Amino acid sequence: VSTDRLNKVIDNIKLPTSEGKTPSLRDYAGEKGTVVVFLSFDCPVSHSSAATLTELHKTYSAKGLGFLALVPTDDTALQIAKKKAEFKLPFPVISDSTHRAAEAFKAMVTPEAFVLDHNHVLRYRGRIDNQFYGRMKKNPQVTERDLKDALEAITSGKDVPTPATRAIGCHID
Repeated sequence: VSTDRLNKVIDNIKLPTSEGKTPSLRDYAGEKGTVVVFLSFDCPVSHSSAATLTELHKTYSAKGLGFLALVPTDDTALQIAKKKAEFKLPFPVISDSTHRAAEAFKAMVTPEAFVLDHNHVLRYRGRIDNQFYGRMKKNPQVTERDLKDALEAITSGKDVPTPATRAIGCHID
């Protein structure tokens, strides 16, 4: 697990949209922080995280966290919008076709989650939970909820108990 970005401010990168807008990462921040998740609609491990991410958004957006999904793909905005609707994701989902965001975060796989505090400092990176122990290899039951633990810590003003975990999924090319 790469930890070189932990405890450092993540640059306010621009995220061009198909509508010709150029919002920046901070435009998606909540008052207590930001959750950035790299997803792929072509990755079965990513698919399996949609319901968990929806639940986390429901709980933690109300506690002051902004949510954003970045898709490192060449899919069109229309394709991404269809998949967002299909998976019922309640937060913005934007293409990272240039991989500028993946590079800024040093994201390696999808799904991979990153949590920034209110000062835009990276406090957590890694898996959403331990649903998978290997690519396409599911654990019988989820027993560790790393992203939820990080969000609970951030919204409570505490240190993240485990700031880095190994995300399992599909490699970002």
